Amino acid sequence: MSLLAPAGAGLSPVVALTLMIGGCSGPVQRIGQDTAPRMSPNASDITLYRARSSWDSFFYMFVLVDGVQVARLDQGERISFSLEPGTYELSYSLGATECEKKVKIEPRRGYLFRLAPSCVIERERG
Repeated sequence: MSLLAPAGAGLSPVVALTLMIGGCSGPVQRIGQDTAPRMSPNASDITLYRARSSWDSFFYMFVLVDGVQVARLDQGERISFSLEPGTYELSYSLGATECEKKVKIEPRRGYLFRLAPSCVIERERG
């Protein structure tokens, strides 16, 4: 059972409830360890980080995977979690700006994505 399944499959009820109760903020969060069902051996590690910028420092960045909020990031903060292989919509809102990108996650890999103003969702590793 996965934390997030590929687009169209939705969240598991346990993970949805955990996200609703626990919220999604803080500099580092590990999802998929104690709070969610065990990941399959094919799951990949995902790290998203918000790049620092002088002009957007007053807003939180709300990060979503397939329309489900997974983080509220301040400048320089990051979040790490696991995803099953598949194609996902990674998006964020920052003030009035909303950005999205389709990302393909391969089995058993580590991914690092940089999120920055002006709709930057850039894969740096993976």
